[in-house]
Amino acid sequence: MTFDQLAEIIRQPVEYPSKEHCPFMKLAVFGDRRTDLRSLRHNANVISISGVEGDYDGEQVPLSEAAALLRAAGVKAILYTSPSHRPEAPRWRVLVPLSRPASPDARRALARVNGVLGGILSKESFTLSQSYYYGRVAGRDSYRGCNCATVRAALAAATGLLRRRRAARRRNGPLERTGLRGD
Repeated sequence: MTFDQLAEIIRQPVEYPSKEHCPFMKLAVFGDRRTDLRSLRHNANVISISGVEGDYDGEQVPLSEAAALLRAAGVKAILYTSPSHRPEAPRWRVLVPLSRPASPDARRALARVNGVLGGILSKESFTLSQSYYYGRVAGRDSYRGCNCATVRAALAAATGLLRRRRAARRRNGPLERTGLRGD
């Protein structure tokens, strides 16, 4: 599925009877290693990512303000309200594509997105394997989804930085301090 196809699904969501019936979304590929509880969705099982997701539960910043900040920074993103959103207590999610599939280390790009948004994303946003519900919940009329279709410059720059750091680590050996996990 392309990012534009995902944006269309978010803009025209299926209605579900409850939050628990909504599907999960994760911009990642998981492997086949299960936990002791037989779950495939865990950090050690993330093979690659195609984007980053952020969750906002602060109930102060409206979706429109987040969209304006991302547009101003030139970040391509999809934003949508979460099943717990209420107009007087905003809760939303942000999905930002990478320019191409990348290793899980590229998830560090979420810190840049969080910086653009003023550092407001919830801490669970930074859990590599964290997945999120999406869809409209029956009886809740406050769902909104929007596509901030602008350039991908900020995340392309972050991805390029990661590539340069990896190349430097290969040239300089394992003692190079790049701040990234080894491959």
